[in-house]
Order: sequence, then C-alpha cells, then structure tokens
Amino acid sequence: QVIKEKGASILTDLPRFFDEVRSATKTGSNLNPTELARIASRYSTDDLLMISDEFGWGNPATLEKHFLDHANDFGAKSIEEYAQVVSKKNLDIFAENIPGSQWFVGKDGKIRVFDKDSGYFGVLNPNGTSATGYIPDPLTNGGFTPIQYWEREIIKRGLIKSNF
Repeated sequence: QVIKEKGASILTDLPRFFDEVRSATKTGSNLNPTELARIASRYSTDDLLMISDEFGWGNPATLEKHFLDHANDFGAKSIEEYAQVVSKKNLDIFAENIPGSQWFVGKDGKIRVFDKDSGYFGVLNPNGTSATGYIPDPLTNGGFTPIQYWEREIIKRGLIKSNF
C-alpha cells in the first residue's frame, strides 16, 4: 500500500518478516557460481512466483538472475533469503529508517536507494516492489566505489525527487 507523505510515496503495511532482518551487509560467506547455480536450480517458476509475492519482489522472471549475481553481497544461501534481505533494505532506506541513507526518484519513476555505511545500492519499482539490491563492486563496474556508483546513478537516471 502506498500513501502520500511530504509529497513522496512512503510504503506502509510492511510484512511482519521485515522485522526479522535489520541490515544487509557482506558476510564473507561466499558461495561459488556452481553452488549458487545448484541452489537456484531447485526453484520452479511457481516457487519464484510465490517468493516474489511473499517478499515483495517486482518481477519473478528476474529473481533467479539477481540471486546468482548478488547473493554473495549478503551471504544469502537461498533465493528467499536474498529477496527478503533486499526488499527489507530497500524499504528501510526509502522509509528513512537507516540514518544517513539516501533515496531518489528517477525520471523512469523508479526509486533508487543507497546506504553509505554499507555501500548498499537498491532499486524499488514505482509500485514499491524491489527490482534489485547489491553492493557495487569496483572490480566489475568499471572501477567505481559504491559512492561513485551512486553519484553516477543520480546523473544517469535524472533526479525528480529525493531526500537530500
């Protein structure tokens, strides 16, 4: 459910599972690509639909790829865990529950969020569901630190509304 507050859409009525996950940071427990693929192969299309619905993931067709690409940023050992952590972090930043975090609405209507302390970057769809979440890695993104990545996103996406 979306409500208007201070001219911005703020998400309310968060599922109770959001209370269980307080932050998303790298844990150091990395799974290799083969292990991640083995885990992902256990999920059917119906499973991905249910997980997307339960944890507020916007597009079930993208969930497996995002898990494969970014699970190690959070030490996630399942697609459910990845979806839960990312959705929680995205909504916490947008609701300004994480001090010093920032968000902006781009020209495409998507809400991009950033936590300076952990380097976390995420995207919410205009309807409040999660599109992605990860910690930008300079080794794979052209050498940009998370803060540089965030600043480039602001320029690239255009800023319509923000909390900064």
